[in-house]
Amino acid sequence: MTLALFAVGFTSILGQVVLLRELAVTLYGVELIYILAMAAWLFWSAAGALMGPRSRVPQKAAVGWMFAAFSLVFFTDVLFIRYFRTLAGAFPGTFLSFPVQIAAIGIALFPAGLLMGLLFQWSAKISVAQGGHLARAYAIESIGGVVGGGGATLLFFAGIQNLTAAWICVGFAAMTWLLICCKGLHRWAMGGMAIFLFAAGFFFLPWLDPTTTRWNHPDLVATKDSPYGRLTLTRRADQFVLFENDVLSFETESVDAESLVHLAALSLERIDAVAVLGGGMEGLLHELIRHHPRAIDYVEINPVLIDLLSQHLPKDWTTVLHRPSVRIVQDDPRRFLETANRYDLILIGMPQPDSGAANRFYTREFFRLCRRHLQPKGILAFRLRSSENLWSSMMILKNASVWLALKREFSHASALPGVSIIIRASPAPVPTDPEVLVGRFEERRIHTRLVSPPYIRYLFTNDRFFEMERLLNASVVIPNSDVHPISYHYSVLIWLSKFIPSMIHVHPADPADSIIPLILLLSIFVAAGWLLRRTSRFRDIFWMGAAGFAGMALETLILLYYQASRGVLYQNMGCLIMAFMVGLWAGAYGVSHLSVSRMRTAPTGAVFFSMIGIVAAVFSGMLLAHMHAGLFTASILLFASGAAVAGIFAVTGRSGTAEQQRAASEIYAADLAGGCVGAFVGSLWLIPFLGMLPAAATLIGVSLAAIFLMKS
Repeated sequence: MTLALFAVGFTSILGQVVLLRELAVTLYGVELIYILAMAAWLFWSAAGALMGPRSRVPQKAAVGWMFAAFSLVFFTDVLFIRYFRTLAGAFPGTFLSFPVQIAAIGIALFPAGLLMGLLFQWSAKISVAQGGHLARAYAIESIGGVVGGGGATLLFFAGIQNLTAAWICVGFAAMTWLLICCKGLHRWAMGGMAIFLFAAGFFFLPWLDPTTTRWNHPDLVATKDSPYGRLTLTRRADQFVLFENDVLSFETESVDAESLVHLAALSLERIDAVAVLGGGMEGLLHELIRHHPRAIDYVEINPVLIDLLSQHLPKDWTTVLHRPSVRIVQDDPRRFLETANRYDLILIGMPQPDSGAANRFYTREFFRLCRRHLQPKGILAFRLRSSENLWSSMMILKNASVWLALKREFSHASALPGVSIIIRASPAPVPTDPEVLVGRFEERRIHTRLVSPPYIRYLFTNDRFFEMERLLNASVVIPNSDVHPISYHYSVLIWLSKFIPSMIHVHPADPADSIIPLILLLSIFVAAGWLLRRTSRFRDIFWMGAAGFAGMALETLILLYYQASRGVLYQNMGCLIMAFMVGLWAGAYGVSHLSVSRMRTAPTGAVFFSMIGIVAAVFSGMLLAHMHAGLFTASILLFASGAAVAGIFAVTGRSGTAEQQRAASEIYAADLAGGCVGAFVGSLWLIPFLGMLPAAATLIGVSLAAIFLMKS
């Protein structure tokens, strides 16, 4: 059953990544969708692991035919996700209702998740019946997950489209079915037919990919998957529109870039060097060259975006990239600034802080980095999404959290009202006299469609200019930071309030007030464990659920902090996830070679819970010391976390054959269910509501409580 267990891990991780990317596009790239989808996948996998009699060992052929069913269901599932918006009758550019979005996630992940949980249960039971150990089965599945995660990363960085990755996943599942179920000449005949159909599919996919994309974008010009999202370019008449994960990124007829560039550039008497951090292709570069800076460093995190737009946008739109004064740098903006020179002007054109990935460009730590690379009288400028006339209380708090983070690092800042707030900051006083900017505008003989002397005077003299700064300064809110990404949380609440209006009144807790909900959470945990401690079967399920919860929450914490510290390069994130999976393999493989008796289960499990507590304590120390998490450090922490979770899985699996066969269903389901709760609670409450440090302290408390319960 080694092949089957490896294939379960491989197809589960690769298939999960493919489906999550498709759901992110269909549901407009809202990061909450990833969290809900991960929780749904774990839920359905847990349900699959619990299906059927606990002690019945299935036939080997049944496992093979289940892989055949997966290969048929999976690709249909991908097409279903792409067609779902049309099926639901949604208008282009509008959100589906929240219940419909939840239904989409549940329906889309149901067949694949259920089959994966059932396949591990059956494969592990057969492996145990053949004399193997449950921990070894878990280790083999984890190695399959390592290869599947690494394969997904390599496929995307090699430019392979998501639909092609889905087809590769289908092919691997089909070949597993052939190797398990077919023998002799029958295997050769069926194998030859399968290989022919699989190869023929690669000639069909280049037509199928744009065809299915046109279901939602009839004016499609081109579509391309990148490591950071799906880019879709459409055209109607002379207007080109770029979507990223189906969210409008920019369109060529917009004047939005004018306000940011000119109001920032006119604040400077002289401009030599400029850094444009993202957004250059949406018009920032076009407007900036009107001020004739000596050198422009355009930093773009997604090289696929430049390649796609360079091929399809008109020549007059892309010639700016070839100017001698423009240098294109393909890098993460935070990583770039760490070794960059000083600039007269830094323009932040990154997406709004509506996700954990984008929030890191609007934190106090990032503003401090920008200040270090500005000239003494340099200007930092960026936009925040707003509304023209009326701000909700949640929008005020969201924007104020970024404003206060900025004010902690810059002694002078000014906010200009509009559909997007234009924020300028500097170590020196920022000009607020409109005549200064008007004089420079006329001196430089700039021709624009929106920005003009009357427009500039209007911005600085209307009532909203003074009222907006008063609202921002008077708001009582936690400054946005890497450790406490509060702006991202407000974005989630604003999004949820579109469907659940009462969510607009929910406010995060101050870190000082977090002790009460944490004590309540730990009390419930201890009470449940105390009630279940006398029954061996339920006690093991409880311990495994607690380990799954702590492991998933800790993994989320480390990944988020690494993302804030070192960038959002998908390749590195893939390496980190693989480090966790390798830890799962090492923990399960190591314990499988020990003779773990019933009497040693509790003390051995306590050791592994101690590992979780130690990792959480080390992570807390890094937060308190403001240490950045490098790739090596984060990988070690994730490896240790994975090893601890797998070790607990192994010791709760028992040593008897009958007990291990039951555990293949119940313990594995508890692991997945605990991970489901950890992903949901950690990402939606612990981290955004309370912050990273209280979340890490909670996990220390969970590990100590588990050790106490095991000792009892």
